[in-house]
Amino acid sequence: MEKHDDAQNHPLPWGRGKGRAALSQDPFFKEFFKDRDFICSLLTELLPIPSLKTLDFAKMDLMSSNFIKDSLGKQPLRQLYNDLLWRLPWEDGKYTYICLLLEMQSKTDKSMAKRVGDYILGLYNELEKRGEIKAGQNFPFVLPIVIYNGEQKWSAKRDLGELISEVPEDLEHLRIKLAYELLDIRHTKESSLKDGATSWLIRLLNAEDLEEVGKAVNRLRELLQGDDKNSIRHHLSVLVSCIRKPDNKDDGSCHDELEDTEENGMEEDWIASWRKRIYKGDMEKLKAEGMLKATFSNLKNLVTWRYGSYPAEVATSLDAKKGDLNYLEQAMHWVLDCSKLDEFKQKLKEHDTSVGTV
Repeated sequence: MEKHDDAQNHPLPWGRGKGRAALSQDPFFKEFFKDRDFICSLLTELLPIPSLKTLDFAKMDLMSSNFIKDSLGKQPLRQLYNDLLWRLPWEDGKYTYICLLLEMQSKTDKSMAKRVGDYILGLYNELEKRGEIKAGQNFPFVLPIVIYNGEQKWSAKRDLGELISEVPEDLEHLRIKLAYELLDIRHTKESSLKDGATSWLIRLLNAEDLEEVGKAVNRLRELLQGDDKNSIRHHLSVLVSCIRKPDNKDDGSCHDELEDTEENGMEEDWIASWRKRIYKGDMEKLKAEGMLKATFSNLKNLVTWRYGSYPAEVATSLDAKKGDLNYLEQAMHWVLDCSKLDEFKQKLKEHDTSVGTV
């Protein structure tokens, strides 16, 4: 079976058309999961399958998946898939296949289990056609993994048998069983992430503000060293450039397509959704910081007005809590309740055990 022929040029991860057509293919994700480090991180860190750690990742091959066709010779199934196919050997030398189906739409595909079945059967047919599976030989195991980046939680059935109608109990043993693993990026918990490339990619895609983006990007750059990572670093830089606000756009950037999608009421692309989430998080953080700063300043003025001064020991106590909005608001109530400065100091002492006598 043919190995994948990696192109040497690095196209941008969006089309040159306008609107939804320019945004639907998401080859960006394919570029990341063409990289061995990302596949190794995915299989050994994020899937609860211990045996995958016994695969020989040094001998993994990215295979061509141009075999995907409709069995009736109609519309090619390739148009329905954004896929990658890897072949890896086990310790005993036998091969297994890892097929990644990249589902970058905003909604769950209820028929995904059937699509996975079509894909696996297409692979087996191709292996037979090429003579890689002889008569009487077993077919290689195929591990299908769906990678999904939609905002809504994945809700489709994950086994083809669950899509089949109910039958009498004495036929249940004949029900097809064909399941797939799922990586639901937006709903992956931080506690399940490790320090590998895919874990940090997920942190980047789930970032809520620019600080989280910077942390993830810096760690990815540390992990992706060497000349063989030039392409993946390029795509990382391109992705990060999409976070910039539309008014900072350059010629050839993704912002024309994003604005066209939004202005025409089309379904929002994941890049636009991601960018909005990051800037919303930053705005909320700035708003919260502004609220803290204003409340702290008002509290200082209130203490000075109430007691005629702002003693150093009070300043020390309040400075230690200037990041706690609830505490500062409560302290303002204490100022109004306490007619004497000593009473206010006592309140601070009672509610701030981390600070010495005030």
